[in-house]
Amino acid sequence: MHRRIGALAPSSRRTVAGCVGPDRRPARGEPAQPPLFLAVGTFVPHKGFGTALEAIALATARDVPVRLELIGDGPELEGLRERAGARRLGSHVDFRGRLPNEVVLDRLTSSLALIVPSEVQPDGDRDGLPVAILDAAACGVPAIATGISGIPDFVVDGVTGLIVPERDPEALLAAMVRLVDDPTLAARLGEAARARLEERHDSDRELRKLADAWFPRTSREAVRSTS
Repeated sequence: MHRRIGALAPSSRRTVAGCVGPDRRPARGEPAQPPLFLAVGTFVPHKGFGTALEAIALATARDVPVRLELIGDGPELEGLRERAGARRLGSHVDFRGRLPNEVVLDRLTSSLALIVPSEVQPDGDRDGLPVAILDAAACGVPAIATGISGIPDFVVDGVTGLIVPERDPEALLAAMVRLVDDPTLAARLGEAARARLEERHDSDRELRKLADAWFPRTSREAVRSTS
């Protein structure tokens, strides 16, 4: 985006501040059993939550012991519920509705990973960098995500999370099983994600960038000197 703005308005004054994660850094809890995966966001097509349900359907058919919680609401909620019912996923999928961020963070602390199966729609609609990824990183939890838009800037495959193709439940399930089979890998990816959050998305630092852009330090000092 910074490059695009520069191309359109090369002489403009530009400041880029990253998304910020939560100030709270919850302690990692004991992983739930069977392994728990979370999907968090508004239920709209570009979130790709249908792919997550298909991955769980495959897991159920193969007796892979995993659970999925979907947190949020939106226009696709009823369709997703019907899809889960048709696949008989009732004991493997929970729809938790919209929850306060503090509760989401608590649920993340006991999950193995966040599922972010975002996809590009035919009209170009897509995710940027979902805030849920930053919330998960704050909890030391990695994301399994697709490599679209700004996601790979944070989720680096094999470093801070795992990248899978869009609309590919087989690949998504394979990544989930990889973390189930190797909890040490999941912990390592989660800690690297937390370190990346603190390095690139610290709230104090990013907000200071905006403050300096809108109210240059010299202006702020002048206001203080006259008060």
